[in-house]
Amino acid sequence: MPFKYFNFQDLLDALGEPAIRHATWAHLPTALAAVGLLFIILLLLTGGRSHWLRGVTALLYALAAATAYFTVTAGEDAMAALSPQAREALAPRLDAHAWLGQSAWILCATTFGLVALSAIGGLGLRAIFLMLMLAGGIATAAWMGMTSHHGARLVYTHGAGVGPVGSNVVPAAPLAPPTPPQPPQKVEPDEPHRPPPPPRDEAAPADAPADASQNSPDDA
Repeated sequence: MPFKYFNFQDLLDALGEPAIRHATWAHLPTALAAVGLLFIILLLLTGGRSHWLRGVTALLYALAAATAYFTVTAGEDAMAALSPQAREALAPRLDAHAWLGQSAWILCATTFGLVALSAIGGLGLRAIFLMLMLAGGIATAAWMGMTSHHGARLVYTHGAGVGPVGSNVVPAAPLAPPTPPQPPQKVEPDEPHRPPPPPRDEAAPADAPADASQNSPDDA
C-alpha cells in the first residue's frame, strides 16, 4: 500500500525547506489557470449571462493570483537558501525565472479583473470585456505553463535547490574521453586448402622380412 510510506510529520518538515515549499506552491496557480480557462470558455458559451459561472471563474483567478504571489515569495526564500556558488553559476536563469513568476501573479490578477468587468455595461461593452477575458485567460495559462517549464529545467537540468538546503549545483558526471580511432588491421589472406596426405601402407614393412627369409643361402 502506498499510504504506508506517507508520514504527515515528514510532510511538515519538508515544507519547512524553501525549495520544497516553492515547488509545492508552484503547482497550484498553474492548475488553477488551466481550470480557469475552461470556465472562461463555458462562460462565453452562455454569452456572459451566467452569474454563477462568472463567480466561479472570478474565484479561480483570485486563488490563482494569491497562490502565484505566495509562490514568488517562497521562490525568493529558495533562492536565498542557495549557496553563493550556485547563485553565481545560475544567476541569469534565476533572474529570468523570478521575472516570469512575478509577472504570472499580475496576469492572474488582471484576468480576474476582466472577468469581473464582464458583468457590467451594455451588450457591446460586455462583448469587448468577454473577448479581453478570453485573451487574458489564454495568456495566463500559457504564461504559467512556460514559467513552470522554466522552473523544472532549473531543477532537473541545472540542479538548483537539489540536495540539502544551501547545496551547490549538482555537478554533471564527467564525460569519458573519446576513444581514438584505431588503425585498420591488416587482414592476412587465408592459406589455400591442401588435401590431406595419402595414408601410409603399414603392411609393406612386415612382408619384407618374410620374402628375404625365402631367398636366404642357408635354405639352399
